[in-house]
Amino acid sequence: MKLILCADDFAQSEAIDQAIIALIEKRRLSAVSCMTLSPYWPLAAKKLTPSIRAQASIGLHLDFTHFGEAIPHP
Repeated sequence: MKLILCADDFAQSEAIDQAIIALIEKRRLSAVSCMTLSPYWPLAAKKLTPSIRAQASIGLHLDFTHFGEAIPHP
């Protein structure tokens, strides 16, 4: 059985991003979900280098609340 350990909230803050990248490099994480609605996303995305992408699966963080002003909801 394979265990996938995924970190949430990539692109929420610089500190979170640094910790996630460090854990991927140490092979402690196998996946990461990205907050692409974050205003910080364009800078954070550059940290997902080919080397990092080879070591971990990269996915999307579905988020309707934290950066929800981009998507209207009741």
